Amino acid sequence: MVKEKEIVMFTLENPTYLWLLLVISIFILLHFINYTSRKGKVIKFANYNVAKKINRYSRDYTKLIIRIIILILLVLALTGTVYEVTTTTKDTHLILLLDTTNAMSINEFEIMKKTTTQFMRTLPEGVKVGLVTISGENIGEKKLHENKEEAIVLVENLKQTSLERDLKKAFLSSEQIFLEEEEKFIRAKKTTSLTPQDLAIISSPRVMILITKGEYDEGEVVYISNTGNIAAYTIDIAIENPDQQQSESLQHIAQSTGGEYFSVEKEVIVNQALLQIAQSFQGKVAIELTRPILIGIFVLLLLGWILEYIRFGTIP
Repeated sequence: MVKEKEIVMFTLENPTYLWLLLVISIFILLHFINYTSRKGKVIKFANYNVAKKINRYSRDYTKLIIRIIILILLVLALTGTVYEVTTTTKDTHLILLLDTTNAMSINEFEIMKKTTTQFMRTLPEGVKVGLVTISGENIGEKKLHENKEEAIVLVENLKQTSLERDLKKAFLSSEQIFLEEEEKFIRAKKTTSLTPQDLAIISSPRVMILITKGEYDEGEVVYISNTGNIAAYTIDIAIENPDQQQSESLQHIAQSTGGEYFSVEKEVIVNQALLQIAQSFQGKVAIELTRPILIGIFVLLLLGWILEYIRFGTIP
């Protein structure tokens, strides 16, 4: 699967152990104090420059560097260092299923338009967006828009209609857009022999966000719930009447398709819901580094022993 960007970061489970890094500065100070003391003793009884030529390791810089690295790695192991990579999938296909009927008030309808356009502006480049009304009508061309600004203009110009809600038709229109996108990709490849990467793109995540309010016909809900190739997130608008009962049908659609249900009573909560959905387009890989760090410490200790053997002809 193609990745649009990666965010790499390191986290510490026990950052309080970082205070132990002060030991390193003390260790370096003691090393040079010891070196100065040994140099003074050699000068008293011999020619220091001759002794320095004979013993090329007199300052022990190699051992010092190795021991400093070991101490740093040991502190990182104690802090529980974790390597995290957050990736945003570039080939996510998204359809916004918007309620343009009179089920919502004019204020709720305008809030839906405003929050939807804000949401599309936050989507990473490469996420394709399709637009369908709850009546099953396509908004603009029947396609997934690669140009987000094009889709944003279509939503901004959206008007409420007197059409009846037809969730099944709307869902079928969404499925058709997804299918045509796959067929367009295969035609562009001009071959039936697809690579694993091609298959990954074809099987990219299909996400539908349904923004509406209230209950739906049981037959429509059952039909959508039995279609397992689209993750449907449902946002139940209840701004004008915050005391309304949560929609059981919208909850069932979300739960049965692997999405999530949101009941929103304020505009800010709509934004939060859409932001949470956007996070589903991201994948996070966390790698605990304690074991690799301990292996690194072992290797450095072994290297130190080898250097001692080279210098003195014996393993200390």
